[in-house]
Amino acid sequence: MKMPVLIIVTIFAMLTGTAFSEESPSTIRFSGIPALGYSSDTGFGFGVIGSMYVDKDDFAPYKAALGLKLYFTTKGVNSHVLQWDEVKAFGLLLRLTARLGFFSTVAQNYCGPASDARCQKEDAELAADRAKLVDDPRNDFINHYYKNRFMSFFGDLATRWLLWQDQAKLELMASYRGNYYLVRDFKNSGPYEGSLYQKDFKDQRTDGYLSVLEVGLMLDKRDNEPAPTSGYWLESSIRGSSFVIGSAWNYIGGNAAARFYFPLDQNHRLVIASQTIADVMAGDVPFDAMSRMGGSQALSDFTAFGGQYIGRGIRDQRYVGRIKFIEQAEFRYNFWSFDLFKQHFDLVGALFGDIGMTAWNFSRFTKDMRHVYAGFGSGLRIYWNKTFIIRGDLAFSPSEDFSPMFYLVVGNVF
Repeated sequence: MKMPVLIIVTIFAMLTGTAFSEESPSTIRFSGIPALGYSSDTGFGFGVIGSMYVDKDDFAPYKAALGLKLYFTTKGVNSHVLQWDEVKAFGLLLRLTARLGFFSTVAQNYCGPASDARCQKEDAELAADRAKLVDDPRNDFINHYYKNRFMSFFGDLATRWLLWQDQAKLELMASYRGNYYLVRDFKNSGPYEGSLYQKDFKDQRTDGYLSVLEVGLMLDKRDNEPAPTSGYWLESSIRGSSFVIGSAWNYIGGNAAARFYFPLDQNHRLVIASQTIADVMAGDVPFDAMSRMGGSQALSDFTAFGGQYIGRGIRDQRYVGRIKFIEQAEFRYNFWSFDLFKQHFDLVGALFGDIGMTAWNFSRFTKDMRHVYAGFGSGLRIYWNKTFIIRGDLAFSPSEDFSPMFYLVVGNVF
């Protein structure tokens, strides 16, 4: 009962402006925007994204934060998350993050396994011809041939225990994640009839509860967590899912990631940032989980390879596999800083490139790893008090015949 009581008391303190303690008073900040976004994969989005922060002396980037995202898109996506994040929870050297959420889509991309991925309209038309479809049923079949519908109810609890701190901090991280997957939309169950997803997964479990435990180490020397301009962030972890912990699937995985930030001037206005990720899974994994990775909460939220975070310029979840090697680089330039209504803002331009390799499984490793996928582009970031980030990116990729992909989302990639 301690955790719910602590959350209720803390939120009350945030809303009334009371202090966490008499010796060290807290202050409250609010950040939020109407969620008017766009992604080439999900369409135009609308909703609200907001956060309340409690600042307190000797706590970085804040003492506690409560975040809410309610988001809908014109392509039938629902993405709703309630998150609580607290530094030194219960007075311990413990960072605690808890989330509850719901995600659904009627247009998840599935183009085939790893290097076999194709989203050619000609293949869909050929399949429609074999099914002898005409008029509207034919058009619907072609439109859904490379799509899947699914929804996920999820919750996770992540902890980071501070083991050592000098110029950098070493943390032990442990987490539990639960996802209940349903291949359906709000009206119809199962994949689209005749779709490539239905053909490739007809003999595999698609609905059920995925239960995952993970443990790892994290070494962090970033100067600012949400918007770093110097330092590094290293992590490695192992994770597993088993019937023993209530999972419908069994698999084991490992993740290693390194992020570096190199300022090119004394004021840290010019920065080169890079992210390198290796992620491996072995065993039985549902498709959506196969496209995601282990490690910190941020990595587990991203799909790869392709989409608005990892593989920009390539349609979401185009190149999916149990084995992933990823490299991302950004050149960032803070060209204008200003204050408005007692709030601080930074405008940051960026040039970026994403490179990835994926393999469906170990038996296909040699075949799939012969292919390298890349996307590149430029973007603008708005830093609001260096904790709330609004990011707009325009990206291209030879995998998509250089068709422009635009993303407007909240949060840096890394």
